[in-house]
Amino acid sequence: MSALRKVSGPRCPTCARLLPDPHLLEIDPRFRCGACRIDSPVLDFVQPLFLFQGPLREAVHLFKYSGYWKLGRGLIRSRLSDLLPSLEDVDRILPVPLHPSRLRRRGFNQAVVLAREVAEGSGTPMDLECLVRRKGGRPQVGLRPKERRRNIRGCFAVTSSKNVRGRKVLLVDDILTTGATAKECARVLKEAGAEEVRLLTLAGAFVE
Repeated sequence: MSALRKVSGPRCPTCARLLPDPHLLEIDPRFRCGACRIDSPVLDFVQPLFLFQGPLREAVHLFKYSGYWKLGRGLIRSRLSDLLPSLEDVDRILPVPLHPSRLRRRGFNQAVVLAREVAEGSGTPMDLECLVRRKGGRPQVGLRPKERRRNIRGCFAVTSSKNVRGRKVLLVDDILTTGATAKECARVLKEAGAEEVRLLTLAGAFVE
């Protein structure tokens, strides 16, 4: 674990980009980076745990594509004590869903494995039925940011708004890149009445 780089430093709360001044959030906790001030982000808080590089990249690939569940669970567990204070007011944990056809091919949803570890460690209920993926779309890997947003639009749906209305929910996924998938999930959740949508990912793919 010592070789893995944790995501640290002063970061924009709604996209996790590194901020140029470590004191900006101390001066104003509502401070957001320039991109988020322009975009009016739909995610209320974003927390990747590790930088997606080096041994962590290899570990995520083994977890995601070769079914090494213990790797993913162990990485979450190693940071759980750091996460617990920020999970105290979360009402529901929602893994980002896979389309059924991809789930059949892969055999499991890596986001569910991670979300279950967070739910068990925090005592917060996990909901596997509320947020579903209706459309497959192309894989996001290799697409430009605009293509990612266009590709993912309309792919997700909320099955029952009563499960999220007025509640604070935590989305869980494996890797944060452009955030297009999480933002689309957050959009439909807020349209269904969610009060807050936060994002937790195992890794963040940043240019540092």
